[in-house]
Amino acid sequence: RFLRKRASVGVEPGVIGGGEIEYIARCSDSDARDAIALLSHSVRNTANGSAERVTWAVINDSKPDADQAVVRSRLSNLSRDQRLVLEVTSN
Repeated sequence: RFLRKRASVGVEPGVIGGGEIEYIARCSDSDARDAIALLSHSVRNTANGSAERVTWAVINDSKPDADQAVVRSRLSNLSRDQRLVLEVTSN
């Protein structure tokens, strides 16, 4: 529901349909941050590409970029100490 509202405010009419919005929600496991990132990247990739509207293929192609954006956002929200602990434990 929130994703439909977000799309109606930030996306030109006709660029994305209800089925695609539902698909984004399923791809995002109903995680709001993931869904918004995937919606944003899908719309951006549609505008930058040759497609006139968001399709499931565009959504699938946009998922890696959206996932990276969410990870970057979550990492940027960590404190310096949290990032150091994460770096040490990942090595």
